[in-house]
Amino acid sequence: MKRLTLIVAVLILLAGFLVWWFSPTQVVARRTRELCQVLTLEADSRAAGRSLRSFKLDGLLQPNVELDIPSIADANGTLARSEIGSTFTWLCNNAKETRFKIERIDAIFVDRDLANVRARIEARVLLSGTQVIDSPGDASFTWRKAEDGWRLEKVSWRE
Repeated sequence: MKRLTLIVAVLILLAGFLVWWFSPTQVVARRTRELCQVLTLEADSRAAGRSLRSFKLDGLLQPNVELDIPSIADANGTLARSEIGSTFTWLCNNAKETRFKIERIDAIFVDRDLANVRARIEARVLLSGTQVIDSPGDASFTWRKAEDGWRLEKVSWRE
């Protein structure tokens, strides 16, 4: 009887964990963290490893992504996934280092197939020259559920 009670308790805990883990709120939080990890390029990383990140980025994006980043004039409007991929490939080849670290997630809203994650992001881009972009800011990530999972539809950035 004790053994059966223990097994039932473990199964209930496991079921609860799986419901939590696969809930849309947790999935979009993980996707947001994954996006920041993909965009982070370590100073000592190899070119081949950096280039492979483009494929991972591609799997996170909708066919068209709207960017709203007032501090960078060329990073506004709706861009095709291929344009973002090309820009990221350029960044992989020309940046010494990039870092996009989530300091905190402020809010996650999910409404059926649409989700919004608001987070404070520490952003740093060190290009091959001496140009440094170092601007922590508040980001809003809008995710839309597609057949193969949640994909990024819009990013807004405010310093």
